[in-house]
Amino acid sequence: MNPFDLPGPEFLVFYLFLAGIVIAGVLGARCLREGGDAPRIDSSDPYMIAYLRGGHQEAARVAALSLVDRGLLKVKGEEIVTADPSAETLVRRPIEKAVLAWFKVPKEGLSVGDSLEAEAACAKYRVELERLGLLPDEEAKRTRFRLNAGAVLILAGVALTKIAIALARGRTNVEFLAVLMVASAIAVCVVGNATRTVRGNAVLGHLKTRFKWLEDRAGSIFPGGETNELAILAAVYGLGAVPAILFPHTKMLRPKKRTSGDGGCGSSCSSCSSCSSCGGGGCGGGCGGCGS
Repeated sequence: MNPFDLPGPEFLVFYLFLAGIVIAGVLGARCLREGGDAPRIDSSDPYMIAYLRGGHQEAARVAALSLVDRGLLKVKGEEIVTADPSAETLVRRPIEKAVLAWFKVPKEGLSVGDSLEAEAACAKYRVELERLGLLPDEEAKRTRFRLNAGAVLILAGVALTKIAIALARGRTNVEFLAVLMVASAIAVCVVGNATRTVRGNAVLGHLKTRFKWLEDRAGSIFPGGETNELAILAAVYGLGAVPAILFPHTKMLRPKKRTSGDGGCGSSCSSCSSCSSCGGGGCGGGCGGCGS
C-alpha cells in the first residue's frame, strides 16, 4: 500500500515510525564512525577532563575552584579576586595563569567562563582531545553535517510530499504533520551534533567509574589544596558533586541548572552494539551520538 494514501492519523503513526528509524540510523552511523577502543588520557590533569566534559568554560571554573582552595584566589563579598599580584608566577598550567589574570580585578565567579585568555589556554586540550577522537574534529563535523542533512531531507521530503497531496485533495489539517516534521528535524540535529564523540563518552564513562571512590568520599576531602582530589572530583563529576558546606565558594562558580541532563551513557557507548541501550532520549546534547 502506498503510505501517501494513508489517512491522516495512520500516516502520522507511519511518520513517527519513519522518524524513529532515521534517527536510529544517525545514531548507528555515528557509532560506526566515532566508536572504537577508548584511548587513555592524562587523568592527572583535571583541566583536560573538565574540558572533555564541558569545554573551556568548565575547565576555567574548575581551575578557579582549585585556586581559591589553594589560597591563590580569595572570595571578597560576592566576588573573587587574585590574592597576590605575583600569584601567576606560582602556577605552571596556562589555564591557571589565565584564570588568575582574569581575577586581577574583582569579578563574579561565574564570569570566568567568559575569559578569552582561558579559552586560548585550553586550545592544547581541544587539539589533543580531537587527535584522540574524543571530540569531533573538522572532518568529523563535516561528516556529521552530511549525515544530518541527508536525514533531514528524507524526513522533510516525505512530510512535504504528504502535505502537498493533502492540499491537492482539499484537506488542510496538516498542522500536526508539520509540527512532527520540525520536531524530527530538530531531534536529528541534536542527536547528530553532540559535543563529544561516542568514544569521548566512553572515556568519560570510564573516568566516572574509575573515580567513583572519590565521589563516595567527597565529604571527607579537606580544604587547603594539599592534594588535587578536589579538582579531579569537580572535573569528572561537575561542581555539583563538590560539597558546598566544605567549599562554599563552589556556589559562586556553579552555573545555573539546565533543564536537560548532561547525558553521558558512559562506558556503555564504547561499542556500537551497546548503542541500543542508550535510547534516543539520552542522546541529547551530552552523550553524543550513542547516548554534552
